[in-house]
Amino acid sequence: SDANLVKNAMSGQLDYAYTKDVSDIKALAGSDKVTTTAVDVRYTRLMYVNKFDKADGSKAVLNDPRVRQAMMFAIDMDSIGESLFDGTIVSANSLIPNAADKADGLDPYDYNPEKAKELLSEAGWDESTTIDVAYYYNDQITVDLMTSIQAYLAEVGMKMDFRLVEGDLATILWSTPEDMTNGPSAVEWDMVYAATAALSLHEYYDRYGIDSSINSHTPYSEELQGLIDATNATTDPDAATAAFKELTKYENEELFVLPLYYMPITLVTSPKLEGSLDLSKLGNPQFNWNWDIQNWDLSAE
Repeated sequence: SDANLVKNAMSGQLDYAYTKDVSDIKALAGSDKVTTTAVDVRYTRLMYVNKFDKADGSKAVLNDPRVRQAMMFAIDMDSIGESLFDGTIVSANSLIPNAADKADGLDPYDYNPEKAKELLSEAGWDESTTIDVAYYYNDQITVDLMTSIQAYLAEVGMKMDFRLVEGDLATILWSTPEDMTNGPSAVEWDMVYAATAALSLHEYYDRYGIDSSINSHTPYSEELQGLIDATNATTDPDAATAAFKELTKYENEELFVLPLYYMPITLVTSPKLEGSLDLSKLGNPQFNWNWDIQNWDLSAE
């Protein structure tokens, strides 16, 4: 979040930093003043989908999983990643980034507008429906992303409006219904563009359980609750991994959220650290990596 990161890096006044800011990453790419290295982390941008019926009695517009699948097929995240993010993101097909904890054989939801149209037809989608999307990031790239998604959905017959929300976000976005099975919804949006940064895989999924204080969007399901409970029922790493794989299979098909992309952190290092920082052995610099700072050598010119 340092507004002077690029200036300091280019003037030789920065030795170590990390950032998710795409404009900073683009500005530093190819520089001979610093080295930039992408590091995979558990950070997923997504659309939370409100599947509760509305307070006025109208039905949730995105409650049919075929509609949510259609939206995934309709959005070309690979092209968006190249055009808006200069290839600094990875398209997602579940909350969990690509790693050993993720099940094999998940549908990648590659861009397929014809498949999207077929699914919408099967679901009886009403093309007069307008999907209300909220977001809270106050930057131009978010507006550009919303505009791109809006255009892709329009190509398959789906209307979407998007709006910036400000103020008491906890209430606007995460107020939970009194009845977590039947609703009605306590929030007034169909989708919200947001992120999950997880220290553990449990942080990705526990929020969709019936006891979560921020589950404003996903009604109780015996199957989903059972899968979440299974990930918390064991301390054995192998058993937990197997439980998370079963959960990702369900998630990939049911799409109770729409995962959009994973955003690696970009590490920024000066030439002074080249002799004492092994860039081939990097972990998550925010959470689970031993920085080994006591052995850094900044004496190089």
